[in-house]
Amino acid sequence: MKAAQGESLLSTHDVQYYYLAGRWLSSFHSSSCNNESEGVFLFGDYVASHLYIDIENKEVTVIDPGMHFGKIGQIEEDVSRFIVGLFQIRDFNISKLNERLLKFIDGYGIDALDYDVLTSFVKFRINRNLEKSINLEAGFKRFFSPYFWFIVSVIKYRLIKKHLEVILDGH
Repeated sequence: MKAAQGESLLSTHDVQYYYLAGRWLSSFHSSSCNNESEGVFLFGDYVASHLYIDIENKEVTVIDPGMHFGKIGQIEEDVSRFIVGLFQIRDFNISKLNERLLKFIDGYGIDALDYDVLTSFVKFRINRNLEKSINLEAGFKRFFSPYFWFIVSVIKYRLIKKHLEVILDGH
């Protein structure tokens, strides 16, 4: 299998890459369905660790689409997965998280997202990640690691929630 070209979105220090990640997902959703009321094709596992951006060749490579790839759903499902994925990285700088989210949402298109729907999907995704992690881990790690990241995700969400509301409802 050919290796993905470009720089991983997780390892970049350029927040503009988050704008490109939002644009890519928006383009994917736009090209997948003509009538938004029926929903769009979901990418499924759209997280920063699966994105590689090659500025030189002007390419975005996305790997490992996930089990729900192609499922019809709401755009906020994929966006919430991306947001919660950012909660679960080992970076605890909330202002940096806010900046990344703003760029991503700006790239996706603020007008396309519904704050209330997105909020419900973010809450669902945080809880779902806890359930999945408990089932995947073994031994002491089975309980410590999932609950640690659950608590971290809840705290990060509470810290950025107001900022997210202002971005989506107050633009």
